[in-house]
Amino acid sequence: MSFLKQHGLTGLLKDGSTTTEKPVYKNISAILQLKSTIGACYGPHGLTKLIINAHGKRVVSKDCSTILSEVEIDHPAVSLVKEASLQQLAEIGDGSAAVVLFAGELASRAERMLREMGIPLGDVVSGYRKALMLAEQMLTHEINRLGAIKGDANETSGSASDKNGRLLVGKITD
Repeated sequence: MSFLKQHGLTGLLKDGSTTTEKPVYKNISAILQLKSTIGACYGPHGLTKLIINAHGKRVVSKDCSTILSEVEIDHPAVSLVKEASLQQLAEIGDGSAAVVLFAGELASRAERMLREMGIPLGDVVSGYRKALMLAEQMLTHEINRLGAIKGDANETSGSASDKNGRLLVGKITD
């Protein structure tokens, strides 16, 4: 439960005032909608989607990158996920759906922490940042270890920096 709701301070605010929680839940909801759409297309039994873009062009696909490149997205949080997904495709050549599904799962768990567990938003963000740093450290260590085993540590160590993660976290922290 939020501090404002818990202590009844919402009555002290002017009419039309909003707390910072409402936009957060709207962002989470929008990301979860994208996850649901892409998730239905994922895997060998995924469903195809009919997309009619702004120019009236019809596209039938179950490919995440095709779907994302054909739709126009105005929502800032969903645009961020779309950008990260398409960047993953451009840099790696695959995994665009995985980026959307992963972002959706992070959003889903954040919503659960906020709504059900009553964890403050700042603590959730801080926890996600710490998890990112720990994941980067673990991946860097593992890549360096594998590179040392193969004898080409210099070649593999550069691949430890995930540009998509940095892009996503950089935009969240701004």
